[in-house]
Amino acid sequence: MAEIATLLSEADAVFDENRRMLANRTLQLERMLGEISVVESPQALLGGFIQVGRAIRRIGYSDLCQHYFNLRAAGASRDDALAALAAPAAERRNP
Repeated sequence: MAEIATLLSEADAVFDENRRMLANRTLQLERMLGEISVVESPQALLGGFIQVGRAIRRIGYSDLCQHYFNLRAAGASRDDALAALAAPAAERRNP
């Protein structure tokens, strides 16, 4: 539980959403991924998204969750999905 609290504090400093929203969206995404047989812990999701958020700065956490889900549902690995999200916007539009 301490790890989640630490990650939520870090995420709170990176994203505009409050800790409660961050926690809710993370758990929602964990369930959505489970429905497509992708298992990722909330800690792994938060940790990856914190890195992406620091890299690109201007993205909402909810948007990030949805884009990540779409990439994973399309078959992208965790690493590939996070890399795609962290890529500069121009690279994302012109792969």
